[in-house]
Amino acid sequence: MPLGDNVLSLATLARLTTIFQSNKWPFPDSKEDSALFMDFCNLLSNLSIAEQELVLILTEDFLRVTYFDYLPLMEKVLLRIDNSLIEKAGKIFILPLISPKDKAIGVIKSSHNMLYDVLHQCINRHTCFSNAKHKTSALVDIGKIQPDRCNALLIFVDDYIGSGLTACEAMWDYWGSYRIESDSVVIIALVGQDKGVHILKQHFFNVHVEHIRRRGISDSNKFTDINIPLDIMDQIERRLKVFKKYRRGFAKSEALVTMIRTPNNTFPVYWCSETKKRTPWPAPFKRY
Repeated sequence: MPLGDNVLSLATLARLTTIFQSNKWPFPDSKEDSALFMDFCNLLSNLSIAEQELVLILTEDFLRVTYFDYLPLMEKVLLRIDNSLIEKAGKIFILPLISPKDKAIGVIKSSHNMLYDVLHQCINRHTCFSNAKHKTSALVDIGKIQPDRCNALLIFVDDYIGSGLTACEAMWDYWGSYRIESDSVVIIALVGQDKGVHILKQHFFNVHVEHIRRRGISDSNKFTDINIPLDIMDQIERRLKVFKKYRRGFAKSEALVTMIRTPNNTFPVYWCSETKKRTPWPAPFKRY
């Protein structure tokens, strides 16, 4: 049974069921599968009627990317790379898209976890890569070991591009420290926020993303006056223990997406773990 103070109506439960079916999410036909549905029930039971309505509308457009989705999505996005770049490449380097700060302290990011699948599974399945020599390497290795490389294609990989700020930092780090004139460079990701991808393209970076996501409220055509749902979301987030920089998602991305790990660009109502009163918050897609 839901754990919040508000009893869910049959109409609300029916609507949530329809959303799960439409999104092809696991439906509660077993103990394991029921967890996500019950998390949503508990979430809604902690919300007012107006807040429930908003979360239900947003959840209709929510993108859930599981571990099993990663490989087929990466295979699709690889096909978006211009064949001419691949054909002329003397070598292809697969690199994680990671900020200089994280690179300096050796943080393992989701982009690192994708390297093995891209290198050993995805690329080998595409005939367009069959004649190219490809390898994974760290940027520092490229700078020290391969300074005389010629016509190399560098493919920076990540699962998600949010605000685009971290990706820009990573690319300017490469541009300033490791790039040589004959390099061709491509950024690929499974999912990207429209704003973040646009920022990268404004800097003339070559970006390919399989799923482009827009802001959940501000770019939606489901609201006649976006100030009303934004005010309702702000009302919810004031109850949550979340830093101001994450309000409406990091950089106000208003994202509606969860990956293997939920991005902080997503509305905190979906991932925050507790309220300001330090009571547990029944978020369905926790980050930790």
